[in-house]
Parts: sequence; C-alpha cells; structure tokens
Amino acid sequence: MLRRSGGIAILMILAFPLSGCGPDREQTRIIQRTPAPDGQRDAVYAEDMGGGATVGTAANVYVTAPGMFPKLDQRIFRGERVCNLHVRWKSRDEIEIKYFAREQEKRYPLSTSPVIVRLLWLGRDPANGC
Repeated sequence: MLRRSGGIAILMILAFPLSGCGPDREQTRIIQRTPAPDGQRDAVYAEDMGGGATVGTAANVYVTAPGMFPKLDQRIFRGERVCNLHVRWKSRDEIEIKYFAREQEKRYPLSTSPVIVRLLWLGRDPANGC
C-alpha cells in the first residue's frame, strides 16, 4: 500500500510544475490585451509562432491577471489557421471570440474555463488564407 501511494505522490510532484508552464516567450507574440470590465483580469490574444513553415501560427486566447504573461493552464481558446480574430468582454464573466477559419473549432471552449466563452465562427476567409 505504501509503495502505490508513494508512486502516486511522486507522479503528482513531477506533474505539478508542468501545470504552470507557459508558452515560449520567444515564440509568442501578444496581439491584443483586453481588460475585463471590472479590471480584475485581461483577455490576452496571442499568436504562437512556433509551428514552423508547414503549420504556421496558432491563435490563442488566455485569461490572465492584469499585465501578466499567459500560462498554458489559462488558455480558453486555440485555433489553427485562424484569421481576423476579435476578443471582447460581454460582461465581467463572459468573453466573446469571433474568428474566421477554414473549419469551426470543436475542442473549445474548455469546460474548465474561468469565464463563459462564446465562440462565433464567421466562416472561411480565403482572401486572408483561412
């Protein structure tokens, strides 16, 4: 019994530092930072430039403390081949994300999101590559 619980404790200790990891600062470009109506949080729209030439950039939206660099566990949206993304707070607990993309994102919003996320897929935009 002790051996099993000790193994679980070790796994939890090893996994804990990963939960606070963030995107690579060198490969992340913050496009827009929008404060919540109450000023307690920011919605951060950032592009991950680490995908290389074949994948391209990924659009990410995070909810962070004001002025802070985002962490992966704060991400509320990620989209590949997304363009013309717009983020706005509808209330202190609700965010609207409008975007064009080749396909509608089906993995988001996350059920663990700290806010209500309203995704509005606006369809394809071939003129802008998505």
